[in-house]
Amino acid sequence: MIVNLYELNYETSTFYLNSSNNDIDLTGDGLGYYYASPGQFGDVTHDLKEDTNEVEWKVPYYFTRYNRTDIPLIDGILAYAANSVGIGYVALTIRRYDFETYDGSTAIIIFAGIGDTFGMTDDMFGIKFKSIYSTASGLGSRLVCSPSCTTELYSTMCKVSKASHTYPGTITAISADKVVVTADVFGAHPITWFECGYIVCRNEYKYILQHNNTTSSITMISPFSKKIIVTDTFTVYTGCNKSVATCKDKFGNVANFYGFPYAPLESQLYMGMRGSGQEGGGSS
Repeated sequence: MIVNLYELNYETSTFYLNSSNNDIDLTGDGLGYYYASPGQFGDVTHDLKEDTNEVEWKVPYYFTRYNRTDIPLIDGILAYAANSVGIGYVALTIRRYDFETYDGSTAIIIFAGIGDTFGMTDDMFGIKFKSIYSTASGLGSRLVCSPSCTTELYSTMCKVSKASHTYPGTITAISADKVVVTADVFGAHPITWFECGYIVCRNEYKYILQHNNTTSSITMISPFSKKIIVTDTFTVYTGCNKSVATCKDKFGNVANFYGFPYAPLESQLYMGMRGSGQEGGGSS
């Protein structure tokens, strides 16, 4: 029997899955133990025109078949997928394994890539992984063109300490639509301190659109579920709007700013060739 072995890595944890309907114990082979995969991995596809290799993975938000030591990894990936927060990348390695021969040498790597596109429905989330070769070129072009920082807050490239910008809190009030949350911690920090950050309550991760320290409240991009109530405890993380001013004044981290805020948005040569009239034009 030939199966695919999936090694899903995020931060310092790895989740081991396989393409069959049963858990596979390869202990003693140096390959370890692989769970039957929750959700569904797609086939590895190769786009000749774009010169990319891709594979998709879709998984339910909640599943209980796996022991709790694996769940935090999925929770962390959910937060990363929802808000693009976290350290580093979500990485995937796929090995093709001939289980009948039970020979570790048959586990050949057929794909290695990082999460490039994230999607969500009411009950599932999905990740499209691109091969490390194709993704590198895309990241490079964004880095060259963007006036804003292109790395993620608290990532290894950013180097801002996540632990130093993590705060506990208790909900003292929540709006009927579950979008506005009030807590003392929001009044204890400057206005906009938590904007573009995120809040975690009962494993629900929400991006913060607005922080008002006068009313000790935040407004989230989407509502909490009905199970979130007053007196629930939460964790909230400082946010970053990716501007050089925020990097300098809020975090004192401008040495690690990955953007080009002072580069011209248009070619000076092109601008010089345009006409001065409102309708544009050129030489006559």
